[in-house]
Amino acid sequence: MTVVEDNLLAEKPALAAGPPVPEPALPPDRPRRIGGVSRSGVLSLTGAAASGLCVTILLYGELAPFSGALGFTLTAYLFFLAIYAVLTGFQEDGQAVRDRVVTIVLWTAATLLFSALVLVVGFTAWRGREALPHGNFFTQDMQAAGPLDPLTNGGIAHAMLGTLTMTAIAPRSRSRWAWPVRST
Repeated sequence: MTVVEDNLLAEKPALAAGPPVPEPALPPDRPRRIGGVSRSGVLSLTGAAASGLCVTILLYGELAPFSGALGFTLTAYLFFLAIYAVLTGFQEDGQAVRDRVVTIVLWTAATLLFSALVLVVGFTAWRGREALPHGNFFTQDMQAAGPLDPLTNGGIAHAMLGTLTMTAIAPRSRSRWAWPVRST
């Protein structure tokens, strides 16, 4: 070997070791499935719900600081969320677990709010069912009616007119007072 070759090998030890060893191929990244229902997801939900209910039945009287049906339901829901996070964690990474748990919390909140809306509208319709058959209910206002008058006197014309007025005014005022949008 010459001096030049010795210096070249000293500067680049990889040349002395032989051909470079290829790095092991990593598995290709596969995107995380965001929507849809999977068999494992349904089993995790069902198992977490059953486990949360069973744990609550076993431990509610001993550990929970709550009492009554609301306390039982809240405790069962919290156990359900914890068990669901653990079951999802066996198959997914941390970000997916947080995403799934928050999805369950948001679906629960939406269901509770929609149920409250249905109850309010249903209660109002049930209490007003006796006034609906009367024609004056939709054509008269409450100007000449008192609290003890029969259902044939008075109506909701004033409320319908007010609602229609507010609905007609709303789009104009919203666009007029909205924040300006800057174009870049």
